[in-house]
Amino acid sequence: EEFSFKWVFPILIALLGVIVSTAFWKLDDAYRRLEQLANQDALTGLLNRHRLSVECERMQAYAREHRRHLTLIAWDVDDLKVVNDTRGHAAGDGHLCEFARTLGSHVRKTSSARSGDAAFRVGGDEFVSLHLDVGNGGALVERVRRAFSGVSAGSVQCEFLTLDEAMTQADSALYADKDARKQASTTAHS
Repeated sequence: EEFSFKWVFPILIALLGVIVSTAFWKLDDAYRRLEQLANQDALTGLLNRHRLSVECERMQAYAREHRRHLTLIAWDVDDLKVVNDTRGHAAGDGHLCEFARTLGSHVRKTSSARSGDAAFRVGGDEFVSLHLDVGNGGALVERVRRAFSGVSAGSVQCEFLTLDEAMTQADSALYADKDARKQASTTAHS
Protein backbone atom coordinates (compact mmCIF):
# COMPACT_ATOMS: atom_id res chain seq x y z
CA GLU A 1 0.00 0.00 0.00
CA GLU A 2 1.10 3.44 -0.89
CA PHE A 3 1.06 6.31 1.64
CA SER A 4 -1.34 9.07 0.58
CA PHE A 5 -0.22 12.64 1.15
CA LYS A 6 -3.67 14.04 0.43
CA TRP A 7 -4.52 13.95 4.19
CA VAL A 8 -1.22 15.36 5.42
CA PHE A 9 -1.76 18.88 4.11
CA PRO A 10 -5.22 19.41 5.73
CA ILE A 11 -3.90 18.00 9.03
CA LEU A 12 -0.90 20.35 8.93
CA ILE A 13 -3.18 23.32 8.16
CA ALA A 14 -5.48 22.41 11.07
CA LEU A 15 -2.50 22.01 13.40
CA LEU A 16 -1.09 25.35 12.29
CA GLY A 17 -4.49 26.96 12.93
CA VAL A 18 -4.52 25.62 16.49
CA ILE A 19 -0.98 26.86 17.10
CA VAL A 20 -1.71 30.33 15.71
CA SER A 21 -4.98 30.74 17.63
CA THR A 22 -3.28 29.62 20.86
CA ALA A 23 -0.48 32.14 20.27
CA PHE A 24 -3.01 34.93 19.68
CA TRP A 25 -4.93 33.97 22.82
CA LYS A 26 -1.73 34.05 24.89
CA LEU A 27 -0.72 37.41 23.39
CA ASP A 28 -4.17 38.85 24.13
CA ASP A 29 -3.97 37.59 27.72
CA ALA A 30 -0.47 39.08 28.12
CA TYR A 31 -1.67 42.38 26.69
CA ARG A 32 -4.58 42.50 29.18
CA ARG A 33 -2.21 41.80 32.07
CA LEU A 34 0.19 44.53 30.91
CA GLU A 35 -2.69 46.98 30.52
CA GLN A 36 -3.85 46.16 34.05
CA LEU A 37 -0.33 46.71 35.42
CA ALA A 38 -0.11 50.02 33.58
CA ASN A 39 -3.42 51.31 34.96
CA GLN A 40 -3.95 49.69 38.34
CA ASP A 41 -2.16 49.92 41.65
CA ALA A 42 -0.83 46.44 42.42
CA LEU A 43 -1.42 46.62 46.19
CA THR A 44 -4.90 48.13 46.43
CA GLY A 45 -6.44 47.39 43.05
CA LEU A 46 -7.44 51.04 42.61
CA LEU A 47 -6.49 52.96 39.52
CA ASN A 48 -2.96 54.41 39.62
CA ARG A 49 -1.34 57.83 39.10
CA HIS A 50 -0.98 57.30 35.36
CA ARG A 51 -4.68 56.55 35.06
CA LEU A 52 -5.48 59.64 37.18
CA SER A 53 -4.08 61.93 34.49
CA VAL A 54 -6.09 60.15 31.78
CA GLU A 55 -9.36 60.09 33.75
CA CYS A 56 -8.98 63.64 35.04
CA GLU A 57 -8.58 64.99 31.51
CA ARG A 58 -11.56 62.94 30.29
CA MET A 59 -13.77 63.93 33.22
CA GLN A 60 -12.78 67.61 32.95
CA ALA A 61 -13.79 67.66 29.29
CA TYR A 62 -17.11 66.02 30.19
CA ALA A 63 -17.73 68.46 33.06
CA ARG A 64 -16.98 71.53 30.92
CA GLU A 65 -19.10 70.27 28.01
CA HIS A 66 -22.09 69.44 30.23
CA ARG A 67 -21.62 72.40 32.61
CA ARG A 68 -21.10 70.20 35.63
CA HIS A 69 -18.68 70.57 38.51
CA LEU A 70 -15.72 68.23 38.95
CA THR A 71 -14.17 67.90 42.40
CA LEU A 72 -10.78 66.38 43.14
CA ILE A 73 -10.30 65.11 46.69
CA ALA A 74 -6.80 64.33 47.97
CA TRP A 75 -6.76 61.72 50.76
CA ASP A 76 -3.94 60.84 53.15
CA VAL A 77 -4.06 57.86 55.50
CA ASP A 78 -3.08 59.22 58.92
CA ASP A 79 -0.30 57.62 60.97
CA LEU A 80 0.66 54.90 58.47
CA LYS A 81 4.25 55.14 59.75
CA VAL A 82 3.04 54.28 63.26
CA VAL A 83 1.21 51.20 61.92
CA ASN A 84 4.31 50.13 59.95
CA ASP A 85 6.66 50.71 62.92
CA THR A 86 4.51 49.03 65.56
CA ARG A 87 2.78 46.23 63.64
CA GLY A 88 4.99 45.76 60.57
CA HIS A 89 4.77 46.62 56.89
CA ALA A 90 2.34 43.80 56.13
CA ALA A 91 -0.09 45.40 58.61
CA GLY A 92 0.57 48.77 56.99
CA ASP A 93 -0.24 47.30 53.58
CA GLY A 94 -3.42 45.84 55.05
CA HIS A 95 -4.31 49.25 56.48
CA LEU A 96 -3.86 50.84 53.03
CA CYS A 97 -5.98 48.12 51.42
CA GLU A 98 -8.69 48.63 54.03
CA PHE A 99 -8.82 52.34 53.21
CA ALA A 100 -8.81 51.60 49.46
CA ARG A 101 -11.82 49.29 49.93
CA THR A 102 -13.59 51.93 52.00
CA LEU A 103 -12.92 54.68 49.49
CA GLY A 104 -13.83 52.42 46.58
CA SER A 105 -17.14 51.50 48.19
CA HIS A 106 -18.04 55.20 48.47
CA VAL A 107 -16.99 56.05 44.93
CA ARG A 108 -19.04 55.03 41.93
CA LYS A 109 -17.00 52.97 39.49
CA THR A 110 -16.05 54.77 36.34
CA SER A 111 -15.86 53.58 32.78
CA SER A 112 -14.92 55.33 29.58
CA ALA A 113 -18.51 54.88 28.38
CA ARG A 114 -19.97 56.81 31.33
CA SER A 115 -18.81 59.77 33.33
CA GLY A 116 -18.73 58.70 36.95
CA ASP A 117 -16.47 59.01 39.91
CA ALA A 118 -13.12 57.29 40.30
CA ALA A 119 -10.58 56.52 43.04
CA PHE A 120 -6.81 56.31 42.63
CA ARG A 121 -3.78 55.43 44.73
CA VAL A 122 -1.10 57.91 43.72
CA GLY A 123 1.68 56.73 46.04
CA GLY A 124 2.46 55.59 49.56
CA ASP A 125 -0.48 56.59 51.74
CA GLU A 126 -1.81 59.13 49.24
CA PHE A 127 -5.06 58.68 47.35
CA VAL A 128 -7.13 60.87 45.05
CA SER A 129 -10.75 60.68 44.00
CA LEU A 130 -12.64 62.53 41.27
CA HIS A 131 -16.34 63.32 41.58
CA LEU A 132 -19.00 64.96 39.49
CA ASP A 133 -21.41 67.33 41.24
CA VAL A 134 -20.52 66.69 44.91
CA GLY A 135 -20.01 70.36 45.79
CA ASN A 136 -16.90 70.70 47.92
CA GLY A 137 -16.99 66.98 48.75
CA GLY A 138 -17.56 67.57 52.47
CA ALA A 139 -20.47 65.14 52.77
CA LEU A 140 -18.51 62.42 50.96
CA VAL A 141 -15.47 63.00 53.19
CA GLU A 142 -17.64 62.61 56.29
CA ARG A 143 -19.21 59.37 54.96
CA VAL A 144 -15.75 57.94 54.28
CA ARG A 145 -14.53 59.03 57.73
CA ARG A 146 -17.46 57.30 59.42
CA ALA A 147 -16.21 54.07 57.85
CA PHE A 148 -12.45 54.81 58.16
CA SER A 149 -11.71 57.52 60.70
CA GLY A 150 -7.94 57.81 60.23
CA VAL A 151 -7.85 59.84 57.05
CA SER A 152 -7.28 63.49 56.18
CA ALA A 153 -8.76 65.03 53.05
CA GLY A 154 -8.70 68.20 51.01
CA SER A 155 -10.77 69.08 47.98
CA VAL A 156 -10.86 71.50 45.09
CA GLN A 157 -13.23 72.12 42.22
CA CYS A 158 -11.06 71.38 39.20
CA GLU A 159 -12.85 71.41 35.86
CA PHE A 160 -10.77 74.44 34.77
CA LEU A 161 -7.45 73.60 36.49
CA THR A 162 -4.55 71.53 35.30
CA LEU A 163 -4.08 68.32 37.26
CA ASP A 164 -0.92 69.77 38.85
CA GLU A 165 -2.80 72.90 39.94
CA ALA A 166 -5.67 70.84 41.32
CA MET A 167 -3.30 68.51 43.19
CA THR A 168 -1.40 71.47 44.69
CA GLN A 169 -4.59 73.16 45.90
CA ALA A 170 -6.10 69.91 47.20
CA ASP A 171 -2.84 69.08 49.03
CA SER A 172 -2.92 72.50 50.73
CA ALA A 173 -6.49 71.86 51.86
CA LEU A 174 -5.51 68.34 52.98
CA TYR A 175 -2.65 69.63 55.18
CA ALA A 176 -4.94 72.27 56.68
CA ASP A 177 -7.42 69.48 57.47
CA LYS A 178 -4.64 67.31 58.92
CA ASP A 179 -3.47 70.18 61.18
CA ALA A 180 -7.03 70.95 62.31
CA ARG A 181 -7.65 67.26 63.12
CA LYS A 182 -4.39 67.08 65.14
CA GLN A 183 -5.28 70.22 67.06
CA ALA A 184 -8.78 68.91 67.77
CA SER A 185 -7.30 65.61 68.95
CA THR A 186 -4.77 67.38 71.18
CA THR A 187 -7.49 69.61 72.65
CA ALA A 188 -9.77 66.63 73.26
CA HIS A 189 -6.98 64.79 75.14
CA SER A 190 -6.02 67.82 77.26
